[in-house]
Amino acid sequence: MSIEPNLSVALSDALAELRELIARNDTFAPEDRASVVTQAKREVANRTACRLNFPGNSYSEATWQMLLELYIADHEQKAIAVTSLCFASGEPQTTALRWINLLEEHGLIMRKLDRVDGRRKLVRLTHEGRRLIKEHFRKRPYQLV
Repeated sequence: MSIEPNLSVALSDALAELRELIARNDTFAPEDRASVVTQAKREVANRTACRLNFPGNSYSEATWQMLLELYIADHEQKAIAVTSLCFASGEPQTTALRWINLLEEHGLIMRKLDRVDGRRKLVRLTHEGRRLIKEHFRKRPYQLV
């Protein structure tokens, strides 16, 4: 079965147009799309605020993740092992260890030997680390949708 060349071109063009329409229509209603854009703008502002509030060059996605994990653990009165914190950062262990060293140099975290297992080191927030996180959320309350 052969299709006339003009019809084939017309079908091909119509299919391409349909694909483009589907790609542009991300299934969000206009008001939902505006809500997502607003949320994205808040996220950009939140990340900028984080970067500005951190001492020196100590801000990265990994350091923020680690500090949040430590803040939660602090609230729950738990300590986190260095290896667990490296894993939580989402970075390779050597990179995460460099970030941990930097956070420790800036006085935001401290490491100490685990009393139960002397081979492990535990990480906790310092008073300054807690203050930094609390101050960040006081200034920029994060809104979840």
